[in-house]
Amino acid sequence: MPKLKIGMPKGDVKHQGCYVARNETIYIAQRDNLYNPYIVLHEFYHHLRTKGATHRGTEKNADKFAKDYIATYYEFFAA
Repeated sequence: MPKLKIGMPKGDVKHQGCYVARNETIYIAQRDNLYNPYIVLHEFYHHLRTKGATHRGTEKNADKFAKDYIATYYEFFAA
């Protein structure tokens, strides 16, 4: 399970979130972003793609993963 920290790594001020594989941490720019599942799921996808292999997850695939996960949730639980 990745760690979760509020605040971006030094030098990254333009993104809402990022994943750093070397310390297995998802960084979220602001606390309010924790209420946005899209950001957290997008970064979690990057974590999943780095486990046991070189990172192969693209931004496009991370976007699709987050959108599909949220759509599936609404399909089954938010009826």
